[in-house]
Amino acid sequence: MDKIEEKLLPIFEISIPCSPIVKIMNAHNREINLTQSLYEELFEDMKEELESIEGFKRVKVIKNEEERLGAEKGSVFAEFHGLEGSEKAMKKLNGRIYDGRKITVVYVDETVYFTELFLY
Repeated sequence: MDKIEEKLLPIFEISIPCSPIVKIMNAHNREINLTQSLYEELFEDMKEELESIEGFKRVKVIKNEEERLGAEKGSVFAEFHGLEGSEKAMKKLNGRIYDGRKITVVYVDETVYFTELFLY
């Protein structure tokens, strides 16, 4: 890749450069409790979609007790070994319908992720 593209984070209107980490939003209705069975279903569905992308590292679904600013319950974070994987995830999932909701995929700043959101 010759140039790192800038992507617009629509909610905050902050320009985030491409990153090997993406956040998949709106895959779960946050008004509903994320039960263990809903968690497992969401985790498995996202893992299945993402593991076909070269460079996939891991997926994290935020549980009820892990919720914090920027990491709401049901939010999905996916890590890749490089930018190519996260770009493919962005193209593959952004705008798709999951469980009746349109999902949005955004890049996540690595520093913020590992200092503020990293929940492993």
